Amino acid sequence: MDPRTLAQRAHGQMQANIQAMQDWSRELTAWEEVMAAEDEALRQRKLRRERGEEDPTDIREQGNIYYRQGDLKSALRKSKLAYSNRAMVHLKLKNFEAAVEDASLALALDPSHVKTLQRRAYAYIGQGMHHAALRDIDKALGYHPDNKELRVEKKRLEEKLKSLAPIEVLSSSSVSNDSGVGLTGN
Repeated sequence: MDPRTLAQRAHGQMQANIQAMQDWSRELTAWEEVMAAEDEALRQRKLRRERGEEDPTDIREQGNIYYRQGDLKSALRKSKLAYSNRAMVHLKLKNFEAAVEDASLALALDPSHVKTLQRRAYAYIGQGMHHAALRDIDKALGYHPDNKELRVEKKRLEEKLKSLAPIEVLSSSSVSNDSGVGLTGN
């Protein structure tokens, strides 16, 4: 074979080897990212167990087992916890609308779940919906009137609403005057 053909073949083989190494490197990086995410998930799971919390994945899986076994009440209880836990995650991420949705789903299954009422209240606060938050705090206090954290939150919300009241009155009167509603003719 002539040297030029050999050089072309060697160059082609070298290009293929370079491409294979680049592909391998990308796959290795992707694998490392997956392993890091799995390690973090395991670390979080271990922390939840140490704190005595249930793992949302375990809750969902247990709910599915109860459902397949026909134990629908237990399945509902686990579903409620999964929605409530997901609401907490949304709160941490400041996804307040999604937190309200998941907390509401959990409360549809158990309207007296105090933690979920509290989570939805915090999500409402994040959305600036202080009246709705106060309603949920009041409901939660109806179930646990001695809960110090709930009483402190209620007081804070009431103070916030008092401080907003003059602004709300002023803005609603300026809106009605600007729109002409409530004004008499010429």
